[in-house]
Amino acid sequence: MPNTEGIYLLFICIVVLLGFWTYITNPFASRHSLFKNPYGSFFDKNKIGIQTIYDIRIRRGIHHTFLAYVYCAWQIVYYRFKKPRETIAHTVNTIIEEILHERFNPRRPYLISGDHFVEHYPRNLGVFYYSAFDASASLNEKDWIRRQQILLQTLYFDISVYKKAKKLTTTVVPMSRHSVSLINIYAYPSDTLYSIFYGLYALKTDRVLTKLYPYKTIYPSYGLQTKQSVDELLTHNRQELSKLLDDYIEKVYDPKKGLIRTTIHLSGTKDITRRICSFYDNVILWRTLELAQELRIVSSYRINVIKLKGRILSAFWREKEGIFIEDLSHESRKNVFYSSDWLVVLFTCFLKINHKTESVYYKRIIKYIKKHQIDLPFPLKYHTENRGYRQYPVVRAFLPEYGGSAIWSFWGMEYIKLLILMHQETKDKQYLLDAKKHTDSYTKNIEKFRGFPEVYGKDGSMLRRGLYTSVLRTGWVVNYLQIKKMMSNLD
Repeated sequence: MPNTEGIYLLFICIVVLLGFWTYITNPFASRHSLFKNPYGSFFDKNKIGIQTIYDIRIRRGIHHTFLAYVYCAWQIVYYRFKKPRETIAHTVNTIIEEILHERFNPRRPYLISGDHFVEHYPRNLGVFYYSAFDASASLNEKDWIRRQQILLQTLYFDISVYKKAKKLTTTVVPMSRHSVSLINIYAYPSDTLYSIFYGLYALKTDRVLTKLYPYKTIYPSYGLQTKQSVDELLTHNRQELSKLLDDYIEKVYDPKKGLIRTTIHLSGTKDITRRICSFYDNVILWRTLELAQELRIVSSYRINVIKLKGRILSAFWREKEGIFIEDLSHESRKNVFYSSDWLVVLFTCFLKINHKTESVYYKRIIKYIKKHQIDLPFPLKYHTENRGYRQYPVVRAFLPEYGGSAIWSFWGMEYIKLLILMHQETKDKQYLLDAKKHTDSYTKNIEKFRGFPEVYGKDGSMLRRGLYTSVLRTGWVVNYLQIKKMMSNLD
């Protein structure tokens, strides 16, 4: 007979040690964390610079990889059994200020979504936080300087890690005093390199979002203070970035079909779903190549981005339904699967609203969204059904709606921005009415939940089921700020 008391005692010891380890290496739990900033930023004479504090070490091996996965899982479960940490503030403006002050903190080593996502996902730079690079949507000059600092530190962190590792991953996990482990959740990343390139481009190019969001009012007087540091970063790492680009293309690109390979799975923003040659991943590939050209990062592969765009449109557009299908799997093509991450075409400028032939795509898909009530009670669900069988087992078992009928605030923000831009272009008041209605819903939610939830249940409640609870204090609220700025220009 096994010694039951001994087993229980061992289990308790393991849990205590695991909790202690994840706490002391969590750079966001306490200022006394063992894992400190490898790069410190400073503001001097209108320039934001970087000081190297120590060299990051990469922990390799199966045991370190296993521990990194355990680390991530532990954070999710731990925060599930904690009460969501509401803001002290109660009004919309003060809630936003409190969240941004916490998220854009240059005393931390890198940018995170918040709460249980203490490990680093580089995709944040180019996707969920892309609007953080918009100076005109910042609270004030101090907020803008802090943003630039943490964004620049994150870039240095990412490039340092992947330069040493010589490979890309979805996730970087702090392991000890000066070390990290690299893991993929759940597959090789489609958008890590894109996000690094976007960060470099946005921190060296004035008003990078001006073309996408042509605000009518005058931009703030304060400008970009990171150009010199980014130029230096590029100068010292352009060769290594070229190698990472070649490795990325070799892994994901099928030269015969001229699209993403159909023999692999990739992790993007909808990493919970197993997809074959998804629309999102192909658009990200296109934009990665465009950014590489802008940054003069040379690849040994010669891919014509104009022709690539044409192939993507031809392969994914379904004229009858008026949508881009989710991926090129047999079931997606047969059932004409829709997924809201098609909105990647907006912030990557894959489709331009002021281009007559391209704005038609937006008009058709908005009609589809409204017809199928994907934007209700407020936007935006990935789709109305869960399709749990397409998700990875751990998600399917505990939270199938996470990548299905749940409402994602980031995609909701993108959808509202689209409606505003469509109103500006077409003068159709219905777009504006819908945008105002949905913005009001998010305004009420911010005060109701005293935060900016990452994801909601399909009924509009903050998602908190199984072993998962939504991030509450997520910095994605910068996208809401951008919407408010856009709305103010319409008055």
